[in-house]
Amino acid sequence: MREIQKDFWEIPLRGVNAFAARDQEGWVLFDTGSPGDGQMISGQFQEAGFDTKSIHTILLTHLHPDHAGGLSELLADCNPKVWIHPADNALLAQGRAMRPLRPRPGLLSSLLFQLFVAGSPEQITPYPEAKDLADGQVLPCCGGIQSIHTPGHSAGHVSFLLPEMGVLVAGDAVMNQPSLNLHLGYEDHALGRRSAETLLDLDFELA
Repeated sequence: MREIQKDFWEIPLRGVNAFAARDQEGWVLFDTGSPGDGQMISGQFQEAGFDTKSIHTILLTHLHPDHAGGLSELLADCNPKVWIHPADNALLAQGRAMRPLRPRPGLLSSLLFQLFVAGSPEQITPYPEAKDLADGQVLPCCGGIQSIHTPGHSAGHVSFLLPEMGVLVAGDAVMNQPSLNLHLGYEDHALGRRSAETLLDLDFELA
């Protein structure tokens, strides 16, 4: 893991990144990667000289297996509050990780979707104890973290704004591989495009 903004750290995983923000109480973790990545996150914390027991909050951008799949492993090392939008929380409680996705319009997008998205695991370890996160809710961490409901990629997709750090955690509302664009897969592409456009009106320095 590496510090990319004061007290804000990037945690590279297999195909995605998790992020962590530090405050006086410890750590807020954004997403947990795929099944198996929970151990990678714990290992990177230890290599950086930190203790995963100090993770007091986990914020999930959505329930897909590459973002919520490592949750159960991390919970063996820490006892945080876990937050997710209620539209995805209902499925997380059942261990369901996916709703049907369609590729972003375009032939190349369809090919990349089949290569990287189609066939993703549909089940993860159930977690029925997550808290419902409302649109616009401000959590008292890191000077205040605002949740922004950005549905489209997933009905319960949430982005997070950290005004005091100047950081936006966009999750899969957009992607930056190989360049900034909409994600390859959507439950509702038109809704996802509108959600991405709302992020442009926010004040941040790093996303």
